[in-house]
Amino acid sequence: DPNAGASVSAALQQEQRLAALLSDCFTQRNLARQRVEAVEQFMERFDLSQEDSRLLDHYSFEDVSSITNNETSSMIHGMAFLKALERVRTIRIELGRTFGTSNSNSAMAEYFKQQSSASTADNSRSLGASSALRMMESLAQKQERAYERLYHWLQKYLHLHSMDPHNHPSSSGAAGEEMTDRLEEALS
Repeated sequence: DPNAGASVSAALQQEQRLAALLSDCFTQRNLARQRVEAVEQFMERFDLSQEDSRLLDHYSFEDVSSITNNETSSMIHGMAFLKALERVRTIRIELGRTFGTSNSNSAMAEYFKQQSSASTADNSRSLGASSALRMMESLAQKQERAYERLYHWLQKYLHLHSMDPHNHPSSSGAAGEEMTDRLEEALS
């Protein structure tokens, strides 16, 4: 029967189209998994923890300013802040090494290309590279704000202690120089 043969042929063609569509879907799913793994590896290597981020954005130094009998607690929080600052510095150095300083956008695109070598979509690589650039910029801003807060707190802290007559000579010029020296020493 010619209708039965045409019907079988049409069904076979439909099945082949469906098989090709399923194959494409599985390929896209595998590419998406590779991209997710590349992003997770990137974030694990180059991202701050939520706690480090919170410390850098909100640590108030109040526990250091008013040291009481609970010195251990204030030391722990202060050291955690300094470790978070160190982590940002380390991440920025690693980002610089990984992506280089010149033409970093194409270096980042190459990194994501290597991490997801099966990907052929240039726009997804450039999206990854621009996301990494935004991340670098965000880390730089976070680091700068944290250093600025630390600097202002140190200025205030050293100024308050420079006003204590038991700690410093009465000459305001010498006290100012000593405060500047102490501030520079603390920041180095």
